[in-house]
Amino acid sequence: MIALMLEANPQLKPAQIRDILQRTATPLPPYYEHEVGAGMLNAQAAVLEAAFPQRRFGQWSGTAYQSQVQIVNSAPQVFTSSVTPGLPSDSSFTLPANALLASVQIAWGDILNQTNLNLAVLDSQGAKQRESNAPNQPGLTGRRQRTVLGAPAGGTWKARVESAIGSVNTSLPYSTSLVTTGSQSGALAYTGVLEVTTASYAPMADVSTLDSASVSEIYQNFRSLVMWPIGQHFRPSFAVTRADLATALVLGARVPQYLPGQSSYTDVSDRATMLFVESAQAAPNGALFPAASPGGLFQPDGAVDRLTAVVALVRAAGLRSQAESGTYMLAYTDAAAIPAALRGYVAVAVQNGLIKTNGTSFNPQGSFTRLDLSHAMARMATIAAQ
Repeated sequence: MIALMLEANPQLKPAQIRDILQRTATPLPPYYEHEVGAGMLNAQAAVLEAAFPQRRFGQWSGTAYQSQVQIVNSAPQVFTSSVTPGLPSDSSFTLPANALLASVQIAWGDILNQTNLNLAVLDSQGAKQRESNAPNQPGLTGRRQRTVLGAPAGGTWKARVESAIGSVNTSLPYSTSLVTTGSQSGALAYTGVLEVTTASYAPMADVSTLDSASVSEIYQNFRSLVMWPIGQHFRPSFAVTRADLATALVLGARVPQYLPGQSSYTDVSDRATMLFVESAQAAPNGALFPAASPGGLFQPDGAVDRLTAVVALVRAAGLRSQAESGTYMLAYTDAAAIPAALRGYVAVAVQNGLIKTNGTSFNPQGSFTRLDLSHAMARMATIAAQ
């Protein structure tokens, strides 16, 4: 890819190449930057900007973070105890309700100690959630077990340590007999460390009445920088505009960025909106808003109805072929108001949890709200990560 960029613009410097690669990359929610960097490389966008520097991709990356979330790593919490062969040793610790990750590890002995310890992490109900039982390894850090919990529930947990009786790594360059250290009873001392990553969110006055699942989805979108509050509120009932939906799908649905030299629509002129609209309409699975024709109006400020939303969501999720294959019969009381060609989109969107219904009607012309968008983008991230 870099060779293609340099072929298009031999004057590019290494720092410029890196900058273009980062800004043109496709975000990969729900993963974090430390897991996937800027995202998936986008060769077309990178070469386009290399050849045409005026086509600035990824300018939104500097504004996507609007203080909607703060990620905090706690100071390590140390605990110590000892374990006797045949008897488990439990150490309790408390996890906050807003924990994203929790790392639990133990270490013991010296480089000549061949005793192996196993670690299990039990939740507040006593159920084992994670365990680590790797054999001893050579070196100073060879006698250690570590496990990581993703989005653990808040409450009092336990780190259960047990001696792996008879577990000896015979590849180690010292005696193969089982050795224990500590008191005469054979107890082996160990040290544990707990590290927790938590998230705090911008205060919003209108989420307290929402169900916990909806609030969790809102927070997930905040962490992924896909959505943000409106002032001191989330505004769950506010209608989503067509530009809003295009923006969310580029930020959170893995739609690659694309930016032509000139806008394809007469009512989209500013570069920020243009990038999201053009990217949505150049999506790999076809234009996400098929009713908008190049050379005409896109209506970026127009409200999105539920039928328009499901077409965009299904295509962004890569489910277009499924929606357009076969004949779908809808049992909704207002099914007649849904064009036959789009009924597959409704069926696939509902089946995959991209949109909710009341069970009896679909309400195709109803408003697609910010709460609907939050649910759809959280579900989209889950589908993409499966």
